Amino acid sequence: MVGDEPVVVVRVGDRAFALSDVCTHQGAALHGGGVRTAAPAAISCPFHGSTFALEGGRVLRGPASRPVAAYEVRVDDGVVAVRPGAG
Repeated sequence: MVGDEPVVVVRVGDRAFALSDVCTHQGAALHGGGVRTAAPAAISCPFHGSTFALEGGRVLRGPASRPVAAYEVRVDDGVVAVRPGAG
């Protein structure tokens, strides 16, 4: 959680990404969806297939038309810190 917002954190190689865990289409949790690691790395909503870029949260495929919030992520000695501001 970041404040009151549920967040999904995804690691791809040595990078970590954090996005809102709420699909902008109908509010489903993204953490149950698939992750694509090939460029552009993305996460898909498990219900209707909307796909969001892990970097910045932009919509890569609808039906969603609005991006999800993206967060800054820092990993220090295995501890993940997330805060608003990445996109």
